[in-house]
Amino acid sequence: MATRFERIYSDIKESIEYLVGQYYPDNFSSAFGHYFLKTKFGLSDDEAAECVTDGYDDNGIDAIYIENNETVHFFQFKFPSDLKGISNGIKEDEILKLENGFENFVSPNEDFSQIEWNELLKEKRKEYDKFDIYNFKLWVIRFSNQTISEKIIKKMNNCLKNYSNHTGNTIEFNYMLAEQCVALYEKNIKNICPDFKLKYKKTLSPFSDEKSLVISAYVPLLDIYETFSTIQDNVYEGNVRYLNPNSKINDGIRKTILHDYTNFHLLNNGITIICESCNDNTAQAYLDVKSGTIINGAQTVGTIINTLKNIEESERQNYLNSFVFVKIVSFTNDEKLVNDMVYTLNTQNQMKNSYSISNDPIVKKVQEKINKDTEFFLEIKNNEFNFEKVKNNNSNKLTKNKIDIETFIQVYVAFYNISNLANLTKNNKASLFDINNIEKVINDLNYEKAIRVYKIYLQLMDIIKDYRAYRKNRDKKDILNILDIKEDEINEYRYLNTGNFIIMYALGIANINKNIEPEGNIITIIKFLKDKFKDESNISNATKTKESFEQVKEFMKKFTI
Repeated sequence: MATRFERIYSDIKESIEYLVGQYYPDNFSSAFGHYFLKTKFGLSDDEAAECVTDGYDDNGIDAIYIENNETVHFFQFKFPSDLKGISNGIKEDEILKLENGFENFVSPNEDFSQIEWNELLKEKRKEYDKFDIYNFKLWVIRFSNQTISEKIIKKMNNCLKNYSNHTGNTIEFNYMLAEQCVALYEKNIKNICPDFKLKYKKTLSPFSDEKSLVISAYVPLLDIYETFSTIQDNVYEGNVRYLNPNSKINDGIRKTILHDYTNFHLLNNGITIICESCNDNTAQAYLDVKSGTIINGAQTVGTIINTLKNIEESERQNYLNSFVFVKIVSFTNDEKLVNDMVYTLNTQNQMKNSYSISNDPIVKKVQEKINKDTEFFLEIKNNEFNFEKVKNNNSNKLTKNKIDIETFIQVYVAFYNISNLANLTKNNKASLFDINNIEKVINDLNYEKAIRVYKIYLQLMDIIKDYRAYRKNRDKKDILNILDIKEDEINEYRYLNTGNFIIMYALGIANINKNIEPEGNIITIIKFLKDKFKDESNISNATKTKESFEQVKEFMKKFTI
């Protein structure tokens, strides 16, 4: 009988093998990194692929993810190609190579330029240089059942402490072994929500009907912090990934916490939690919540946590006398009502993107048509695909042809420039899914148009994948043949790495304004746009900004075939 590690290893390997075929020929570790970035941080396939830097001259850095323009994550990944490899341990020189690569990457430009870096890391450095970032996280991810020795951890922490003392920057070392990888996989598959106990100051009279039980309470901010700070990744159902500490909404919450906390319950809308069950332990004044998740108020909880963690322990005690209103709803079994509640309560703020449109009838009609009539499966609800995998015997087919709704919408908007929102597809996805913008998109959404442009996008991404493959391994020369160019010309096409949506935008302009069929002219337009981007110093930024999209619109006026 297979062990838990062996069983989950096989499940993860199935997903990784698909990514190897699609993105990373003969490179399980890169594919594992891609899989991890999707699962841990909620990135799309294309976003994950843009983060992966593994290859020659990577200096121990297999991927870089810049989160919310305020934290840079550096990764080193390894996934065994067979079950025997699970017992392989982690060597000291591997971890120190990541630490050394990190220090070289963030060093002054004159020092950075003294090191050999692959082209992907050079582009990441230009992206990093745009921001004033002082928070870093180093990750070592191994599917290994061997522990990391205390000696290695101590040595690593000493290196990072010295760096922090020298620079004043914040740096954190994280590692995930087989146990943590399995837990992440199971959380993603089962969508496990945590159990927790929430202390309160005062409860209100409960309300119940045949569908639900509602318990309300005023909870001290300190207890919000102490309860949720360690489980926020689970209890938000992913909403924390889109938390923007620099937003005006969160600035207001933060100011209230710091300067007017005794009135917090009067100035804040409160928090809504749904769960399987909730019991009020009146003797000890806490609510015992089973399988609970915050569906409204994630911004409030996130800001409370981020604010209180940065103040002294003694000062935190003041927040025992500052309260927030919490409503906890336990349902009998009504998934539709839960989804409707999630949608309705979050219309005033950005939320997890797929939830915002998961019950819209236009979207569901398009989904039904795609899932019924094509080789694709369009996932519009959280964990919907995994649920279907259990039911559907053709799980391998589903795995290879899944479309995530966010990418689907981004492609559609980029090509047709719905309500002039194309630039948001690359530089502000969360804003694209703001309720006012997404309603405009949905009202225009059409199955025939959408499935057509998505297939065009897949053609484009095959070309971009070949470009990335060459950048990681100069023996992978397919892109040279596809573009019909020589090796010394490849640098003129650097924009391909992050240019997926701006190219779709250009294809749409050619089709809509000049009636040029995009399917047969992808290469032609890629080569035409090359002259727009070849001299850009910061190519990542140049493919994302609103100004670049406007410039491409003007540039495309000269395009002919």
